[in-house]
Amino acid sequence: METSETNEKKTPYQEHNFLYFGGQETEKSLDVDGTIAYLEQFGLGENPLEQARESEENAFHVEDDYRPDRKGVHYCDFCAAVITGVEYEVLDSGLERCLQCTNSALRTEEQFKRLYKTVHRNMEAFFGINLNIPVTVRMVNAKKIAKMTGMRLVPTPEFDPRVLGFARRDKEGFSLYIENGSPKIAAVATMAHELTHIWQYVNWNDRLLKRQYGARNLLEVYEGMAKWVEIQYLFYINEIAYGKRQEIITMMRDDEYGRGFIRYRQKYPLTYHTGIGGLTPFYNSKSPL
Repeated sequence: METSETNEKKTPYQEHNFLYFGGQETEKSLDVDGTIAYLEQFGLGENPLEQARESEENAFHVEDDYRPDRKGVHYCDFCAAVITGVEYEVLDSGLERCLQCTNSALRTEEQFKRLYKTVHRNMEAFFGINLNIPVTVRMVNAKKIAKMTGMRLVPTPEFDPRVLGFARRDKEGFSLYIENGSPKIAAVATMAHELTHIWQYVNWNDRLLKRQYGARNLLEVYEGMAKWVEIQYLFYINEIAYGKRQEIITMMRDDEYGRGFIRYRQKYPLTYHTGIGGLTPFYNSKSPL
């Protein structure tokens, strides 16, 4: 015979949260808080999975106290996060990399190719575009990236903004060069940025853009959109903290990337959540700004 207690309707939380075992309180034999504190001592509370589980509202507050130019503070040269204590490594190039980025570094060409396919597929789904374009993915070291792009690589304790990859168009087609050993999320951001350039190469008419914006502003039009897409992509995949840091850093840059991004951000407000929506520059290919 069933009692009134067994017939009492459970809340959805009680039905799905195994810690309650169908009851009203956590089982006293389970030290949940103590277990969490123990795991956090080993840095297990700040991994990518934990970050993805955090509320979007909390992640937005990274802007409240984040500054990428504080003197005497070390920053990861890949994710731009503040490095504390000795939990980082210095690469042969002199760049500093936090342990989280080290643990997620892509080591093989096969890893890069698999990740590229995922980003390629997501770009088409997120922005409603067609990227049916053959692209060769190449892995090169940081010094070669700097040499091929004409940028100097002079590592400092501060965050060193630099190119982690680039897209090239030549008689053989399109190639995507990515820095070897890049952390996964940095590689994802770079791929989204460079795939935007490849889309631009295929869909834009330079002659018309020069006539509309002027030749001196053409790089701003190209790079501003690529940075906008890169950061919006990060928000779409719920990498909010990383995306906010990149947004802050980019808005502080006084170059084609920074000025261009600010213009695109004004015309196409960023969507700060994982839901896809809102107007994007892809829909205005003939007049993106």
